[in-house]
Amino acid sequence: MIESLGHHTTKTNAFFAVFIGYLANQAVPRLGEILKCTFLARYEKVPADKLIGTIILERIIDALCLLIVFGITLIIQPDIYGKLIDAIFAGNNKPGDGKGISSALITLIVAGAVIIIIVIWMIKNKKTFADLGLALKKIGQRIWNGVSAVQHLKKRGQFIAYTLLLWGLYLSGGYLGFLAFQQTGHYGIQEAFTILSAGSIGMIVSPGGIGAYAYIIEKTMQVYGLNKGIALAFGWILWLAQTTVIVLGGIISFVSIPYYNKKKKVKRADLIADHILTQEDAIRRTAQWRLLKKTIVFTNGVFDILHKGHIFSLSQAAKEGDFLIIGLNADSSVKRLKGESRPVNDQESRALVLASLLMVDAVVLFDQDTPLELIKSLMPDVLVKGGDYTVDQIAGAKEVIGNGGRVIINSILEGFSTTNIIQQLNNP
Repeated sequence: MIESLGHHTTKTNAFFAVFIGYLANQAVPRLGEILKCTFLARYEKVPADKLIGTIILERIIDALCLLIVFGITLIIQPDIYGKLIDAIFAGNNKPGDGKGISSALITLIVAGAVIIIIVIWMIKNKKTFADLGLALKKIGQRIWNGVSAVQHLKKRGQFIAYTLLLWGLYLSGGYLGFLAFQQTGHYGIQEAFTILSAGSIGMIVSPGGIGAYAYIIEKTMQVYGLNKGIALAFGWILWLAQTTVIVLGGIISFVSIPYYNKKKKVKRADLIADHILTQEDAIRRTAQWRLLKKTIVFTNGVFDILHKGHIFSLSQAAKEGDFLIIGLNADSSVKRLKGESRPVNDQESRALVLASLLMVDAVVLFDQDTPLELIKSLMPDVLVKGGDYTVDQIAGAKEVIGNGGRVIINSILEGFSTTNIIQQLNNP
């Protein structure tokens, strides 16, 4: 997903950052996501604010995968969740003896609590049922955006394969755990799905799943007839095995990442060219950015001899959103507009120089006299132009505004121009 932002990270730094994030989450939920972004921003120079969107998508996809696991568990064991609720709320009583709180009552209590929360939210915010429907629709849209984001990934097949492999490993963790005790050796995949479903809840309700994970696994295994003592030990062994891997991996990663990057001499020149896109690639890239709810800014020009005025204009444009795309006039376009003596630098050279700038996220060549067709295909949120223009004189302005976007006309830095530089070189 980071590649969809136009950035690349080394596998080693990504591995270290993920483990550091896992370690932080053991103490403070969601702190790990912040630290992961921070470490990648520091050592891979990927802006942290741009990484936040990938974290949100990652959480949505994880939630969907967990829902699928819940669904599979329910299909192969239709009554398991009712039994599990009975076991958890039976207290010290034996599950099913009628002395604990029944699963039906728990369901009614949870449903009632949800309804009360919704009613309070509606009253406090003066919302109608139409507003509630709209809010639910937005939630559904966000979930759909998370699913549809996969089709815009450059390596979507690999992403899907790795996701399936990851959840397969989660499932196998419970299955292999059965081999730890002679009393659990006869359990199989069916029970492993329940372990994964119930254990995931345990990991959510307390930091790092401490206490809650072992307790829920204990009750789960009691549903399957396992002795309480063995069930308790089984729950704690599973939790300790996972936590040990996370703690050791996190500590090793935290210690290793600065050492690794100190020894590693990164030559990023080969990555600069990745910001130079064809129009087709740019359309795909902007679709990915939109799924991350990012604001896309577009500006254009020749940028023949890069100077201080260009840097000023591009910096101003970049402030208008999250991602800046430059439409760059191809050589043939420049010759028609400025004469046969131009450009001084060919399109490949100009594109490479622009792509190396920190504020630039993508450079796209166009060979027409104006970037109108390119703008219509990308439909940026913000169109920026520098100089003494009016909105009706700017190519693509009508289309961007009609799509709900903005047009910004920035002032230029006086005293700097490519024409003046050329004249000074020709007349020293």
